Amino acid sequence: MLKRFFSPGAWTAIFTGILMIFSGLLWKVSDKANEASITSQRAFISFAGPAIVADIQNKQLRGTNVYWGMSNSGTTPANDIIFEWNLSLGQTIPGKDVDFDSLPQNEREKLVLGPKASYQFKPVYLSVQDWESVTEGKQHLFFWGWAVYRDVFNGTAERLSEFCTDITNAVWTTDKHTDPTGGVSTINPPCPTHNCYDEGCEDYERRTQE
Repeated sequence: MLKRFFSPGAWTAIFTGILMIFSGLLWKVSDKANEASITSQRAFISFAGPAIVADIQNKQLRGTNVYWGMSNSGTTPANDIIFEWNLSLGQTIPGKDVDFDSLPQNEREKLVLGPKASYQFKPVYLSVQDWESVTEGKQHLFFWGWAVYRDVFNGTAERLSEFCTDITNAVWTTDKHTDPTGGVSTINPPCPTHNCYDEGCEDYERRTQE
């Protein structure tokens, strides 16, 4: 009965249309699978710190070296990384109105970070007098940094990771600030801004185009 209504040419057109639909669905499935594969394997840089190490000379505490590090939690390398990190010690309090490019800048560095690899930044130094200005509320301290990099997959956008850690409630653990057995106890909440990844960063376009 159906042959009365459809000519051979019509059947060919129908099957061709069905084949195109299935081909389109298969392409979508393949594209989604590829996207999921990139998401699960791509390089992903995050930061860890601060690690505060006492600088003791002649049995007296002179200051501290502050360390930060970054790691690639992905299963593929992070290529062409350009990164910077520094501290802000002064009257600036981190917020959405802060232009991080206006803060004291450190030297930008380049490297490649392998899968599941970590890298420790060069430390920044804070003297006992610097810490006293923070504990007395005369100056505000926070640490910040960023890294722009590429993953190994063709056609993906440049990646960006940023961090900012505020230093609050800093207090001395001993009355004598140069006591080598003491130091400064701090609470380190994340800043309300500059903690982000990729296009979620407000300065993504500017940072990746530099």
